[in-house]
Amino acid sequence: INPAGLAAVGRDGKRQALSASYGGLFLGLSDGRSITQSYVGYAAAPGVGASWKHLNAGGLYTEDRVTVVAARSPKDADDRLAIGAEVELMTWDTAPTVGASGAVVEDLGGPTRLGVTVGAIYTLTTTEGVRVPVGIALHHVNQPDVVSDSSEVQEKLPVRTVFGIGAVSDRMLWAFDIALKREDVDIRTGVEWQ
Repeated sequence: INPAGLAAVGRDGKRQALSASYGGLFLGLSDGRSITQSYVGYAAAPGVGASWKHLNAGGLYTEDRVTVVAARSPKDADDRLAIGAEVELMTWDTAPTVGASGAVVEDLGGPTRLGVTVGAIYTLTTTEGVRVPVGIALHHVNQPDVVSDSSEVQEKLPVRTVFGIGAVSDRMLWAFDIALKREDVDIRTGVEWQ
């Protein structure tokens, strides 16, 4: 959500992180096809990482995203301030349009675009040892055009602004995010504890 968060890799003594997931997003489409998503991400200190995410909607639509991320804490910030940037290679593709005779009428290749995300996190501390990170991230600041190269129409991805706050201690983590994109507002929260 915020590329600046990668600056924290290595602070707890763990110099690397690997995550992966695969799963169905829904039980399936009405024709029995399933919607699946795969993800692999790797991060290493001091604040570099890469990931790949693949979405497949029953072969009707696919989306791939490959990202490279870098984040740093300025030397005079005492690890309280982190800034980061992500460059994302995005591709989309849809199934060909088939006519009544069964012949392919149109098969447009999906576009490949670069997206840029920037973010910053400032961490407040309390006397009880709880860190309170406050962050902002701006996704797709370059507003890439998602329409095929053969089209005369443009459809630019809107900038998505995400504000977040959290509370982190040795045994508990709580996070709250608000994402704004055009008129859409997305609110998320979550908690972990040991």
